[in-house]
Amino acid sequence: MANLAILCPNCHKMHDLDLISTETIIEMRDRSKIPVWKKRMKNAGPDAAKTRMENEKRRKRQRAAQKAVATREENSRKRLLESSNASTKKDQREAPAEAKA
Repeated sequence: MANLAILCPNCHKMHDLDLISTETIIEMRDRSKIPVWKKRMKNAGPDAAKTRMENEKRRKRQRAAQKAVATREENSRKRLLESSNASTKKDQREAPAEAKA
């Protein structure tokens, strides 16, 4: 077990071809394995802040559009109701004239 090192197929092939030395493999195997996630994260914080801002802008535009649609629908209903009320009043005014005739 002292000479055991787990390698991916690519690294195994490079070790077989002496592109990676046995000493390097042993050193990599024996070193402490404490991940430093900061190297992986790079600029995740600023990217996340940018995404939040873009999403908030999108949500704000979406809410404004939904409000505009609701207003248009409400105004359309009001106009329809007003036009039906106007025609009903006109019919009511004409009805007594027809009854007299």
